[in-house]
Amino acid sequence: MRQDYLDMEKQAVLVGITPAGRPFLDSLLSITADPWHVSSVRGNLAKRKILVVVTARHELVTLPPEWGSARLPFFHWPLTSLSYLLQRHFPEERALVLDQMLTEHLERGLWKSSAEMCQAVSGRLKHGPAELEEALRQAAAGNLDLLRARSKPSESLLTRLDDERGIHATVIYIASYFPGISPQDFNTLVEILLGERTVQLEEAVQLRDERGETQTRRQKVIHKLIDLWRRNPDVFLKEGGLEAGPAPDGTHAVDFSPPDLRDELKTLLETRFPISLASAFARLQQVNLLFAPGVSATVVENLIHLSVERTLADPTYYGERWLLAFAASLSQRVGAEEVSGDPSEMLLAIVGQLHDEILRRHVYSRLAQLIREMLRHQRLLPTVRAFFETLFAWHRDDGALAILLELVKRLRFAPQFEPFHWLRRLLDEAAAEGAERTYLVLLELAAESGTRIFDLLDAIRGWLPEDAREPERYSPSNRYALRFIADYSHFSIS
Repeated sequence: MRQDYLDMEKQAVLVGITPAGRPFLDSLLSITADPWHVSSVRGNLAKRKILVVVTARHELVTLPPEWGSARLPFFHWPLTSLSYLLQRHFPEERALVLDQMLTEHLERGLWKSSAEMCQAVSGRLKHGPAELEEALRQAAAGNLDLLRARSKPSESLLTRLDDERGIHATVIYIASYFPGISPQDFNTLVEILLGERTVQLEEAVQLRDERGETQTRRQKVIHKLIDLWRRNPDVFLKEGGLEAGPAPDGTHAVDFSPPDLRDELKTLLETRFPISLASAFARLQQVNLLFAPGVSATVVENLIHLSVERTLADPTYYGERWLLAFAASLSQRVGAEEVSGDPSEMLLAIVGQLHDEILRRHVYSRLAQLIREMLRHQRLLPTVRAFFETLFAWHRDDGALAILLELVKRLRFAPQFEPFHWLRRLLDEAAAEGAERTYLVLLELAAESGTRIFDLLDAIRGWLPEDAREPERYSPSNRYALRFIADYSHFSIS
């Protein structure tokens, strides 16, 4: 909690969790297994009469499996867009009844999540309120097919996926893997993926013969795909089953009509066009979209989810070396000079050229955001661990040390991440200057801990030397642990 809020009383604070706000959510969830911390947070807020309301997408509010049966200790309620969706099509009283009926089907497991339920309801309402009413009548009689059914892509839409021009396939790919983006962002992604690709089309052309007479002939003409897209973008969107509609935040976003087509088309793309999917992702990597300063938060979040999906689908290819190369390939986006060689060397050389503090923080933030998402998947933990081991192997380089320390600070509360493991190793193995920089980060974390200081103290207690160990045999982390006790005590008193 920010100190300026704690200095006030009788405040209501609304915190909306965006991708940039994930560290706060991780911090909040990480105290779930510790009743003392929960009680302390509640007591501090109650004393100052501060009410904090946190909103986050339901899939983000999940507890790591290692916490066992722990539950969220704060009051929490699931909120969906179902009520607002129904009220647009039904009188208020009927909308409330339908909301209750649909929620009961959700609780019985008809859908995997409230988001999937809303997609299904939206699909039924596309054909009018009567279809949803009929689906519920059939469900009451025991037939759940209509209520559960997902929309199927039309034959014309499937045919356009095989269009030799590739524009429809590109449009459908973006809509499938980048939901909720604005028309402007959508256009940017289309142009990135089309690039300089061309297509040869047979067209009727007017030619003059030797007598000066005009003749119509058919011949093949080469066109840039991006030019064809720019001529009629809205036509391609319509033919791809897409339209722009209101997003939850009040802006406009491009989506399938109906929205539940996305899951069907994603499955189709992954089974029929696996090579094309890999090529499209490679193209997005090539242009370093993740690190582009002007890219919207929604595009970045979708790109990170896509990156994790690709890593899970093909961990052999998208492993530790890929993560290093991915991070090292950002030179074009940050204005650094091109470097070549080993990916880890490339990454360090590029970071060393980031003299602009704002740009450097931007790069660290995006990299931490990607790693935080990877940490949520058990199968990707070895990839993240190998990435950190590679950075640690270079810890005597200023760039590697800077990256390690910054990521440790940003990922402190991320699930399955052990910040104090890396700090202790740096204290023990880094040169004197690097160890001092690491110790300053430790003090910085302590100063920012608030009631969470006891987590940090528990970690450092394990660094203290055994009673029987002679002082000349103390490890560097032993000495820093003893020094920390004095330094932190002085800081607390002052």
